[in-house]
Amino acid sequence: MEGQRLYPYHSVLASAGCGKKATPENLLNDVNKNLKEVKSVSANMNVTAEMEAESQTAGISMDMDVESTKKPAATHMKGSLSFKVSGSDMSTDVEVYAVEEDDELAAYTYANGEWSRSSSEDVENAIDENVFRSIGKAHESFEKKEKLVDVNDKECFELEGEVEGKVLSAVIGEGMLNSFDPSGSLIDDKELAKKQIPCTIDIYKDTILPARIHVDLKEIAEEIYGESSGELEVKDYYVEINYHEYDKVDKIKVPGEALEATAGSSSFDFGTSAEDKGDKADKAGKKNTPAKQSKELKEEWNSYTVQINDKVVTLPCKVEELEAAGLALDTEDTAEDYAVNFPGGIQIGSGEADVLSKYGETDDEYKDENYCSYSWYEDDSYDNRCQIQLETEGKTVNQMTLICHD
Repeated sequence: MEGQRLYPYHSVLASAGCGKKATPENLLNDVNKNLKEVKSVSANMNVTAEMEAESQTAGISMDMDVESTKKPAATHMKGSLSFKVSGSDMSTDVEVYAVEEDDELAAYTYANGEWSRSSSEDVENAIDENVFRSIGKAHESFEKKEKLVDVNDKECFELEGEVEGKVLSAVIGEGMLNSFDPSGSLIDDKELAKKQIPCTIDIYKDTILPARIHVDLKEIAEEIYGESSGELEVKDYYVEINYHEYDKVDKIKVPGEALEATAGSSSFDFGTSAEDKGDKADKAGKKNTPAKQSKELKEEWNSYTVQINDKVVTLPCKVEELEAAGLALDTEDTAEDYAVNFPGGIQIGSGEADVLSKYGETDDEYKDENYCSYSWYEDDSYDNRCQIQLETEGKTVNQMTLICHD
């Protein structure tokens, strides 16, 4: 999630057109800069996969119109899911609202004629800046076509190259990627992450913002599935996102019918009463004693060391290691009898100045009237990162995230 002030587009034009050569590196760098100023986007996402084995065809496709806003963070998707199995075609309409509610995240989904509500780990945005940051780091693998192309009746620069498989997972989500596997055997995310996948990126000439991104998975799918089934033919497999307009989306609101249909089905309360929450809040307020930093806890955020009580573990680690440190993974709420230190001794309640002095210059920032967040990323990884969220008032840490994958 990003929240930035929007500046007039003449500044964008100046940076793109006055004395700067339109190379893949310059274009992708400017795209990343300009995305920070975008407040909203409307787009279309199409994911299609079709395979054939022993004269039997299986396929699945998703065609969704998407609207997203950064502040507040919200996304609305509406479209269809189509299935093709043994000559039979089926289709169902789908609509999704992902919004922030009472400092929590909720997803309202309409499918099979009914609305449902579930918790969400994040509000997916139609244009994820982290994705284009990762693509920008791979600028050397892209070449710019000499001729401009038309996308949505506008002139665009076109770049062709390759991206790592983990970038694709970020584009549409790992869970969704696995659901688009007509063969019935899940794609190995770790194996896919190592692959280089053909990618075409079109960039609007006038605003230097993304116009379209097309990721061709056919060759990779043939390679992956060919090893397990020589009879399987991949007829089509791709992901395409077409970005229509920027900064023209109104505030996204969950419709009344969805709220009424899911009233009382909140997945965030887990049966906890208001009185219980008050008791927990009171108890949490009494625990203000900082956890003493262990000598084994490193200073650098990308050491991926985490202190739980007196024990230090290094990510990635096994669940058993966390449990041995006293961390129970079967409860909603943080237990009262343990404290967590991040590298450098950063913990819940640490001050902003302490965080920035320990972790250095940020790679990404978001600020609004309620909270601010700072993010740091590994140079060679989209996934490996540290994110610290602070209350705007008081500038103290209230949420910490540290992710490390092998």
